[in-house]
Amino acid sequence: MQNKLFMLLFVAILGVISIQVLLAQAEKVKEFQIDEVVVEAVKTLSPSNSNVIATIEQKDIQFASVTNLQELLEYLQSVDIRTRGPEGVQADVNIRGGTFDQTVVLLNGINFTDPQTGHFSLNIPIDVSAIERIEVLQGIDTWIAGIPAFCGAINIITKSATTNTITPHFNYGMNNFYRAGASITGKSTSSKITGVANFNYSQSDGYAVNTDFYNINAFLLLKYSDEQIGNFDFQTGYLEKEFGANSFYSITYREQFEMNKAFISSLKYNNIFDCFGENQKIDVNSSIYYRLHKDRFELFRSKPLPSKWEHIPSEWEEIPQWYAGHNFHHTDIYGLNASVNYNWNLGVTTLGTDFRSEKIKSSNLGELLDNPISVPNVENAFYNRSKLRLHEDVYFKHYFSANRWDLHFGTMASGNNEFGFRAISGGNFRFLLTPLSNILFTVHQGYRLPTFTDLYYSDPSQVGNPDLKPEESINTEIAYMWNNSKLFLQSNIFYRYGYRIIDWVRSFDEPIWRSENLTNVATLGYDISAEYNFTNSFINMVRLNYSYLDVKSNSPDGHISVYEANFLRHKLNLGILHKIWNSKDEKNTIVANWLFRFQSRAGFYLDSDRNIINYPAFLLCDLKIIWQSKYFNFFVEGTNLFDKQYVDIGNLPQPGIWLKAGTEFKINILSQ
Repeated sequence: MQNKLFMLLFVAILGVISIQVLLAQAEKVKEFQIDEVVVEAVKTLSPSNSNVIATIEQKDIQFASVTNLQELLEYLQSVDIRTRGPEGVQADVNIRGGTFDQTVVLLNGINFTDPQTGHFSLNIPIDVSAIERIEVLQGIDTWIAGIPAFCGAINIITKSATTNTITPHFNYGMNNFYRAGASITGKSTSSKITGVANFNYSQSDGYAVNTDFYNINAFLLLKYSDEQIGNFDFQTGYLEKEFGANSFYSITYREQFEMNKAFISSLKYNNIFDCFGENQKIDVNSSIYYRLHKDRFELFRSKPLPSKWEHIPSEWEEIPQWYAGHNFHHTDIYGLNASVNYNWNLGVTTLGTDFRSEKIKSSNLGELLDNPISVPNVENAFYNRSKLRLHEDVYFKHYFSANRWDLHFGTMASGNNEFGFRAISGGNFRFLLTPLSNILFTVHQGYRLPTFTDLYYSDPSQVGNPDLKPEESINTEIAYMWNNSKLFLQSNIFYRYGYRIIDWVRSFDEPIWRSENLTNVATLGYDISAEYNFTNSFINMVRLNYSYLDVKSNSPDGHISVYEANFLRHKLNLGILHKIWNSKDEKNTIVANWLFRFQSRAGFYLDSDRNIINYPAFLLCDLKIIWQSKYFNFFVEGTNLFDKQYVDIGNLPQPGIWLKAGTEFKINILSQ
């Protein structure tokens, strides 16, 4: 309870500090009686992302039946979210049939992907109300963070301040769910300084025994823009959550429990300079960032369950003698990247570099320490192992455009102190068919280093492999896009060949899962997306997304794979946004947003009796009804309205119907 009170105080102070900074700047400008001048952010000279394969915009986010990042990602084509716990507790994100470890997660272009395990990569301290849009990136467009993503990257882009407001929000729902928080936005009178602060708390008793949780998120973004000095972006955030992890990693032990804490911070700089004569410019970009993540995993839960769950299995009361204690992990990431874009007669040439340090201290991951380190604030707990690894990337890209076509290509040299040096390359060619349509051809390489879990994790049922090699991929794609003011169409056909794939495998006649570079995998798929916006109609918008995958591997006969075979073969999303009521002055509206989601997953899992169970297909329906006005929004929403029983991951049933209601208020805190 003390931690919760401390964090609520912390996030409140963050918000107050950001407002005070903005108010002080505004008062300073007024004191000298300088007229308000709107300064737009300096635009980068880099070409626009040509390999954004999917996106969701803020106008769609506000109508989505979600309260967390993980559920919002379900709306994106090509993205597979495999949920362990609801409401942002834990979920794995996969792109186009890859694994959760093969997906890079960016926040405003900064790489905060977790090196311990992809299970934690979505531990990003951001509330959905602060998200402007989310992009799914492929190819050399992922090099903005200095990484050659194996199967893609997800870039979460937050809102910028346009008004001076505070927006508190409150939610309540089934399973004793409640959520409260606020967003604060502000800008100075000159608009040179803007700030966004966001904090949120949520909790629930859970939908089944040992699925209770609480989450805390706090985030702050400050921007400074000046035509001469340039642009500075500072972001920082904190996340804390505790949750019952019923059968998360093993169906044998249903009383698992976990605690995660994360802290992120980054500072970015951008400016454009004239050089070498007329129409030649240099765009300078640099950033420095840090991420801290702590995890406490309990195979046998020590914290009492909520009083709602009165009937506790008797075997939970005894902890076996072989249990050596809880697992503790502490990871630190430091990063620095810089790039220079040179705009000249033959296009835009980019030179960039990225340095990244990843270190883990752990009770069971890494190399054995001579002198164990005590875990802070925990009696008789030690970090017995540790590991440090360093990355350095240098890359070159060039973009050229002429009449109806453009070309974007590059190469990257990537080195690691543990896995050596490699070079990768890639490129895009886009041709404008008509003023409204274009076609894109792309080919690129990608690779991924083993996580610390892949290398070192060990328990009675799993054994890591410190001799693993990086896995690599070759990706090709053809995409077609057509867009006007009402209709948007996009179709992508892609092929990825991955070799030395890292997977957890075992033979049918042994109980131990082992991490191995055992197989090569070929993935063929296509995406189709269509959206139509109506005018003067009861229906506002209809959106249809469909993704198909076929995955072939050369795994040895008699082996079972944890991840490689369990891909989402069919995913179909149908979204419908329509009006319910408008006031005569149109200042009050009520709209409804429906999402119908069909999924069919390939592969199978083993139940508690070691029977093979094929993943069943399912159809879900979510609905959000929202009343919008100038000063407040009120909404009711329901997920899984058909009360369908389904699983994303074997042996982990997901919640049935879940109804919630909430409101938010818009309060002007500083007149313009």
